[in-house]
Amino acid sequence: MVGMAYPAINDSQLNTGLIPLPPLNEQKRIVEKVETLMKLCDDLETQIAGSKQESENLMEAVLHEAFGSNEEK
Repeated sequence: MVGMAYPAINDSQLNTGLIPLPPLNEQKRIVEKVETLMKLCDDLETQIAGSKQESENLMEAVLHEAFGSNEEK
């Protein structure tokens, strides 16, 4: 797609506008924080997957105990 659909600003105004960036040290600090948070998210996803598997195993054991014992009688 080319152009913009916002009538209050045109392409030349957008292209000549300044976009403020934080100092390099601040950019690096932001990247470090994001990487730390992404690692935390990955760890949480791993824990959730483990908990889900444990829950499924528990449910299977409960069902086996409830219905499997009838077969043994």
